[in-house]
Amino acid sequence: MKRKLFFKKIKNWGATALLFLGGISLLQAQDTSIRLTQVDADGDTVKISNEGTSPADITNYWLCLGAGTYVRVGATTGGNVIIPVSSSVNVVYDLDPVSGGLGLFSSNNFGSSDPADLIDFVQYGAENQPRVDQAVAAGRWDSATAFVSGASPYSTIVGGSADEWSGACEARAGQIQIAGTTDTETSICVGEGTDDPIMVEFDATIERSGESFSWLITDQATNAILGKPAMMPAGGFVLEGAGAGVCEIWYLRYA
Repeated sequence: MKRKLFFKKIKNWGATALLFLGGISLLQAQDTSIRLTQVDADGDTVKISNEGTSPADITNYWLCLGAGTYVRVGATTGGNVIIPVSSSVNVVYDLDPVSGGLGLFSSNNFGSSDPADLIDFVQYGAENQPRVDQAVAAGRWDSATAFVSGASPYSTIVGGSADEWSGACEARAGQIQIAGTTDTETSICVGEGTDDPIMVEFDATIERSGESFSWLITDQATNAILGKPAMMPAGGFVLEGAGAGVCEIWYLRYA
């Protein structure tokens, strides 16, 4: 009897989006229900959410990273930007991938610390970014030295401080292969009373990340879990008792 093996890789990621249609009245510029909820500094997109009870027209709101680096929200889409209740829009904006202090203004009064003008703010990558003092004075940020760390995209639910924002939590498992080869499948004989250990290794050219890891062995036909070894055995995986069929060996990384 033969048992064929396939090797898999895992990448953990997730995203959710909710859309609900609202009524006909529009929020005023000073409404604190409009906030920044995600900043993708690598992909140059900003998510702006409406947590109020009425649709919000943010066409004439402005995004600003500092002197000379600003854009009217409506100019990024070429039309009106109205966010339904409990929904969000993604706006394209040229962001600094390393660090920045991004402000959302209800007008182009960028020098203002009035919370009616400075609607929301997030500081990422480094402290003391442009306009952070204004944001602190407006009550839109907690401290000039507080910033969101980690990898982009940065996201939040309530905003207002670095503690309420977080960087991306991304895990990459890379690619496993049979040791000494680039093969990702092989066949062994089972049931004859002789172990045929399978040694695997990682493709050194593919990045792995995530502080925690695990192995998983499944039966391809039934998806049943045959084993969950914490580590690969020193001599390799032994599948003598698995019976005929196809096994899949998975390597998982997570954070």
